[in-house]
Amino acid sequence: MRALLAALALAAAQVHAADAPPSATRTAFFYVPMKGVLALTPQTLYTLSSPFDSTRSGATIADTTLRQGTFGLSMDYGALSALSVGALGNYRRLDTRTSARGAQGNIALTNEGFSDVSLYVRGLLPAGRVTLLYGITQGFSPDHAATALADSHGNQFSGGHSLQPLLGLQAEFAQGHFLGLRMSYLKRSDRTVESGTAVKTLSGGDDFELATIYYERRSMPWMADLVFSLDRIGETRTDGVLSAASYTTPTLQARGYLTLSRRVVLIAGYGIQKIPSVTAGAAGTSGYLLHTVGAGLRTLLVLP
Repeated sequence: MRALLAALALAAAQVHAADAPPSATRTAFFYVPMKGVLALTPQTLYTLSSPFDSTRSGATIADTTLRQGTFGLSMDYGALSALSVGALGNYRRLDTRTSARGAQGNIALTNEGFSDVSLYVRGLLPAGRVTLLYGITQGFSPDHAATALADSHGNQFSGGHSLQPLLGLQAEFAQGHFLGLRMSYLKRSDRTVESGTAVKTLSGGDDFELATIYYERRSMPWMADLVFSLDRIGETRTDGVLSAASYTTPTLQARGYLTLSRRVVLIAGYGIQKIPSVTAGAAGTSGYLLHTVGAGLRTLLVLP
């Protein structure tokens, strides 16, 4: 009799497992914390460009180098089992150094301050052997953008708001091996930029994340991502006149994650982005590379 009851219990468990909905596949790259978990991630990034030329009226006027330091904090909270809400804030300093042709000589300009605040939602939706990704990010610019001048610092605000929906999918195709694909569209409102006493209106510049393909390898306590993305940067118009032509830029990133404890994860990475030559009329810049290194520390808090 006990054997019969055990067999019936096993059969019932198998039927229940077959009827249970599939669980969502989770990755560190598209991060969605578990329900009730708050993840705090302070992070720092340093970006350096290769030298590039600026042109005006068809003539080379400057050799330019960009250096940018970013200090940020992201907060992600698992509102549901496969849905999270989050926020991201950054403080940035961008130094632009040029060796200008002619009488101007060397020029150093600095744009420094807090950047736009981002609020976002991310979700996972199991669909058979794959998990669908979805989300939306709302960016808020607290003030007008200000361009750096020789006697003053600019700021890091964009000067306008933005909205970015995204879609994608990911799956574990082998034990500990994950593949994912993500796409998004960034819609910008008109932005206001101040340069001294001049005030300009920028429109357009909407970006397409054409494809971000990522591979993740998980072997606790280590995880690693390899990411390739292709983005289309839209043209920008200043007071209705074309000021920056559109272009496509590829980016390659590598990230590593080390679990220090159940609630602390160390993150480090490197990325390289290719900016092609961009022209608008007789003005523009030559192509260059952006190199970025960064690190962060993710701390998980379980809220009641």
